[in-house]
Amino acid sequence: MYLSRTRDQASGGELAAFATTVDGTFPVWVGRSEAGEVVAVVVLAEGMPELRRAAGVFSLR
Repeated sequence: MYLSRTRDQASGGELAAFATTVDGTFPVWVGRSEAGEVVAVVVLAEGMPELRRAAGVFSLR
């Protein structure tokens, strides 16, 4: 299980990938500003592992 986040320097775009403890599909909500830019993403998932941050790296607790 992991959480990985990366950013493209040229475009400023970001990608976050994570694991769950269950199979399936999950509802995703994308929040946008008045200009239409993405400002938030919420993924509703059951069975999310508890994460902790140590030295800038996320790992399972």
